Amino acid sequence: MASFLTALLASATACAEEPAALDAIVVTGRRTAARLEDTPQRVEDIERTPTRELADLLKKNASVDVIQYPGNLSGVGIRGVRLEFSGINKRWLPLIDGRPAMSTNPSLVNLDQIERIEVLKGPASALYGAQAMGGVVNLITRESHGGVAGTGQISLGEFDLKELRGRIGGSLSDALDFDYAGSWFDRGDFSAGQGVERPNTAYRQQNHALRLGLAPALDWRLRAKTDLYRGRDIATPGDIAYGLNPAHARSLS
Repeated sequence: MASFLTALLASATACAEEPAALDAIVVTGRRTAARLEDTPQRVEDIERTPTRELADLLKKNASVDVIQYPGNLSGVGIRGVRLEFSGINKRWLPLIDGRPAMSTNPSLVNLDQIERIEVLKGPASALYGAQAMGGVVNLITRESHGGVAGTGQISLGEFDLKELRGRIGGSLSDALDFDYAGSWFDRGDFSAGQGVERPNTAYRQQNHALRLGLAPALDWRLRAKTDLYRGRDIATPGDIAYGLNPAHARSLS
């Protein structure tokens, strides 16, 4: 009996010293949980960096092609697919919390409401339709719990740039939590040098996002989200090859 107890104690000690390693589980573009080594596509979680636009974040961290124009207009291309910023037959799909976004212009996204970004490179049309031929960009929004906290930012820069940004979120009670993110931006025309301004590069915009979470019971949770974007005096100045002639500009308001 003493020998049996000694062997049992030694086995328990060995198990305590060598914890079992579990396989990493991720939720893939197939919308199901799978082991990380079994996923056919690479999914990148992008660490947020100081930037104003989603397009800047993607081209710096996700190694995707980005096209940007003055006037808050940009587009994305993934895996060699042509870069596009307008139209209804796009070849990359932006998602917000796993659902198709209403707009495909990355410059309209309020980054302060985003917690992380997942980039799925490669065709995913079997799940998401023809628009996901090049890949998918999934924006995961914030869901704050605990004490109410927030951040704010004031920016001043060249070309009469003025910007206010802020966010706040947390739990108001055991059953109710919220997140709010807002921004206001105003910039004048770019300077082309020697006191010459490039017309139609000034614009104004504001962006607001609100999320409410309600848990009426332990097994139930309700979420409501809304976004508001407003732009004013937004135009594209046209190709610089045409010079500074405002006749080639196009209004986007």
